[in-house]
Amino acid sequence: RKNIAASSIAGFSAFTVFVEYQWWWKGQGHKFSIRSTNLLDSHSRGVDKAGHFYTAYFIYSTVNDLLRWSDADEKKRFWVSIVVPSLHAIIVELGDGFSRYYFDPNDLAANLLGVGYGILQSKYPFLESFVLKFSYYPSGWIPLDSQWELGADYDGHIYWLSVNMHNVLPESLSDYWPNYLNLAVGYGAKNISRGASGDIRRSLSIGLDYNLNAFPPFGETWNLVKNILDKFKLPAPGLRVYESGETEAKAVIVN
Repeated sequence: RKNIAASSIAGFSAFTVFVEYQWWWKGQGHKFSIRSTNLLDSHSRGVDKAGHFYTAYFIYSTVNDLLRWSDADEKKRFWVSIVVPSLHAIIVELGDGFSRYYFDPNDLAANLLGVGYGILQSKYPFLESFVLKFSYYPSGWIPLDSQWELGADYDGHIYWLSVNMHNVLPESLSDYWPNYLNLAVGYGAKNISRGASGDIRRSLSIGLDYNLNAFPPFGETWNLVKNILDKFKLPAPGLRVYESGETEAKAVIVN
């Protein structure tokens, strides 16, 4: 298990940096540049910052779960889980600094805050009932061809906070709420992808979600798999409210 965990962490890290190089940096070299973007008034209305926060949190949580599964000692698990996403974030921002993009200190701060939330979850088990999740469905603004970039298709991104209501409700009510069903709140925006047109609109979504850890099968390996998959939100009914006040009821929220 230790060999599998170490190989998986190293392989995932190398693969993600390679993909990011192909998407963002290849053939784009120039003098290093630094620029700060606002949290909610950037080109993506903060969706990119949510992405940085989530990505670092996801890597921290996945590395931590893998090392726990491999029976690594607690101290090693703690530090490796911090170093891997933090180093990844630094590499990405340095790469952006030498490419058509730029080194953004606020992007790096969002990554480190995502690691911080992962640490808090590790230290305070109650926070494990508040899981960050990601959902994506192609927006159509960026064709699914060789030029497609997941990281640029922000219209298709929603970042969610999924709450295990069974765990957080008072004991007198929790028995009436199924353990496999969560409530989730998501943040996104429209007309922010490259090539998009129309008025930019932030949105908040609230909907049902699934707690995959409540479903069988169980066991150390299955629990590891479910923990990783549970960082992605599956389609479910919900409501979306735009900042203009427009509200949509959807049988399935996908983007």
